[in-house]
Amino acid sequence: MKGTKTLAAALLIGLGLVVPGTVLAQGHGQQMGRMQQQMQSMQQTMQRMDQLQDRIHQMDRQLSQQMDQLRTRDQARDQLRQHRQLQDMLGSTGDMVRQMTRSMEQLRQMAGEPGFGDDPVMNRSMEQLQERFRNMADQTDGCLELMEQIQQRLQEHAQAGPGGDA
Repeated sequence: MKGTKTLAAALLIGLGLVVPGTVLAQGHGQQMGRMQQQMQSMQQTMQRMDQLQDRIHQMDRQLSQQMDQLRTRDQARDQLRQHRQLQDMLGSTGDMVRQMTRSMEQLRQMAGEPGFGDDPVMNRSMEQLQERFRNMADQTDGCLELMEQIQQRLQEHAQAGPGGDA
């Protein structure tokens, strides 16, 4: 494929239809545009990770408040344990999001290094890795939605009191 492009460029230059620097500049410009798109995509995914972390912190605060309320009632021992378990899951999810964000930052730094974009195989791998990070963000978002539903049900049970049905 690269040989075909080189041959076509040489033919166009030889016929005087294109100035030699123009062909090189166009190829470089396309490469730079692709790299810029990759960087923007990575930045968007990292922003999404920040939003997920914010949701995790908010849920953690709410769970802590609910647990404080439950501690005042002797009968709420089981509900308090369930809240703690959900809070532990939330903490683990937050740790995972922080690690994914660090990994994405490292990938972004690598992508910004000179010569990184010159290798088409490496570019494809980078695009695939970015897609995987986006998929992990989607999956994490889905997990948080389910945890929020569980948190809501726990809150409803806690408000209903011991033996109450919410």
